[in-house]
Amino acid sequence: QNQLLGSEIIAFDEKEHYVYVASDATKSYHKDKSNLVLRQFVFLQPDHFVIFDRVISTKPEYKKTWLLHTATEPVIKSDEFYADQMEGRLFCKTLFPRKARLTKIGGTGKQFWSDGQNWPMPTLNPDDWNYSSRNSILPDTEELIGQWRIEVSPNKQNSEDIFLHLIQVGDRSLQSMVKTKTVKTENMIGVRFAYGQKEYEIMFNTKDAAGGKISIHQNGIRILEENFRENVKPQKGLF
Repeated sequence: QNQLLGSEIIAFDEKEHYVYVASDATKSYHKDKSNLVLRQFVFLQPDHFVIFDRVISTKPEYKKTWLLHTATEPVIKSDEFYADQMEGRLFCKTLFPRKARLTKIGGTGKQFWSDGQNWPMPTLNPDDWNYSSRNSILPDTEELIGQWRIEVSPNKQNSEDIFLHLIQVGDRSLQSMVKTKTVKTENMIGVRFAYGQKEYEIMFNTKDAAGGKISIHQNGIRILEENFRENVKPQKGLF
């Protein structure tokens, strides 16, 4: 990534049962290295998030890594992990790519580890960044700066890679994630799971334009089945 700006929201929708957004960040990355960086994000109220990423590099040897930062040290178990912060708990499961590598990085001396070294926060003087007007400056050890991260990468080199993750949040009484089943067709991939009285199926396009579909059943009755919106839902401001 070599540009701070350049990403674009290409689709957005919010409804009773879900919120959907698709964003294209290709222009934020160097044109000689990346042909596509596309993310689709679905929030299923109240506790689940489905994240789908499609990345196409100009060369297979350009490694792609999916990141999730956590406040405290995550615990990895097979293709999923969890991390706590105060009274909250977050679970995350890698659904695609198959046989992905999950690597934990962080802790003292590695909070900001990249390219073989740590990049600590700078020491500030009273005149720097309005330091004199602030009550305190957060130390490197502040949890919410993001002390740890999980890196997810494919087990082989590809020009085109897809990443599909399911996140579930709750308090520390949450002992495990929902059980999931991956779904794959010729041009789509997705996930099925049940939570409460609802059964969800979330599918995403693996080719061409961003898109996909969602279906929800409750007590054996279909309450929703539709394609994701292909543009930004008209918005109205406060005034």
